Amino acid sequence: MNTPRGLRDTARTMCGLLLFVGLACLAPAQNCSVASLDGTHFFQLFGTAPDAAGTRIIAWAELGKLTSDGAGNYTGTGTANAGGTIVPYGIKGTYTVAPSCSGTQTLNITPQGFPAYTAVETFWLAEGGAQTVSATPEAEYVLTGHSYESAAAGTSACGNGSLIGSYSFLGSGYLSTAAAVNITGQVVFDGQGGLMFQVARNPTLNASGGGTYSVSSDCTGTATLSGGGYTGDFSLAITGSGDVLVVSTTSDGSIVSGTWQPQLFSLLLPQVAFGGGWYTAMYFTNTTNAAVSFPVSFTADSGTPLMVPSFGGTSTQVAIPAKGTTLIEMPNTGSLSEGYAAFIMPPGVSGTAFSGRALLANPIRRRLCHSRRRTRVGPGLPGMKRRTSPPLRS
Repeated sequence: MNTPRGLRDTARTMCGLLLFVGLACLAPAQNCSVASLDGTHFFQLFGTAPDAAGTRIIAWAELGKLTSDGAGNYTGTGTANAGGTIVPYGIKGTYTVAPSCSGTQTLNITPQGFPAYTAVETFWLAEGGAQTVSATPEAEYVLTGHSYESAAAGTSACGNGSLIGSYSFLGSGYLSTAAAVNITGQVVFDGQGGLMFQVARNPTLNASGGGTYSVSSDCTGTATLSGGGYTGDFSLAITGSGDVLVVSTTSDGSIVSGTWQPQLFSLLLPQVAFGGGWYTAMYFTNTTNAAVSFPVSFTADSGTPLMVPSFGGTSTQVAIPAKGTTLIEMPNTGSLSEGYAAFIMPPGVSGTAFSGRALLANPIRRRLCHSRRRTRVGPGLPGMKRRTSPPLRS
């Protein structure tokens, strides 16, 4: 069985104390098994591989999803960018895990429009099975990659509201001319399917513009960036840490593989409920000497945008005067609707939320929680892992 993290940390502390007084200490033994790899992970591969004809080596990138059953069996899907050719594929396979936490996976790949084949890869577990690192040992395949737990687990769901605020963009790859490139920049999501971006790519290209994105309930999606002479289409996957894995699917023959990482903590009201006898209110206080504003987007438990009748839409703009307080309300109107609210507050703003039966004199008080992991916390909520958070301060 896996050693709980708290016990591992305690063991390390005790080892340090014993060594300090001159006594020997043994680290806790690893004891991984196939049960250590269980659930849904997103994987990203990048490198070079032979083309379909086997006549030349081409740049290669993949992004996909594998679901393991903890008993040595895989199912999944993925998309490969093989030298600029975009190929979706299905996966079935098996895996083994040694007590040392090393493993081997045999994957039966069924690409659309190409013959099926079998891939064998070695991997090592990391973070107690939350991640893996892998490499392809087959001749002429120079592919390395990572896998990360999905942001969705159990019955939880993602949606466009899962991406909101500013993300740093880092990627590398090849142009259609085979020239190597790197790319850095920023992508800003509005929580409703729109985005703005600015990028710097070497060979030299500085561009900015807008675009759209879409996130499915399983936390996979697509995004399109366009403006200033740059166009990028991407497949994406949101990991449990809140990072976004991306691989380009642009039809110009180029390949980019990278990550979008949140620049600020996301802020979430874990559960919004209104109608059917329920009411929710959110209070925001601005402690600065300047007026501020920011958007709040609402997402249903299913991962789709949540319509809030009092706002006439699925989002609202919060405006707070200097040293002021603003209240937004979701009154008891119509049938019960549930979901969560996502936003990023400016520095100097704090918040509190109240939720409960509309007829109760003392509704439930909920603190707005910050979450780098994009999880929605608390019992009965569509999040992955329950954890406590301090009162919100930014």
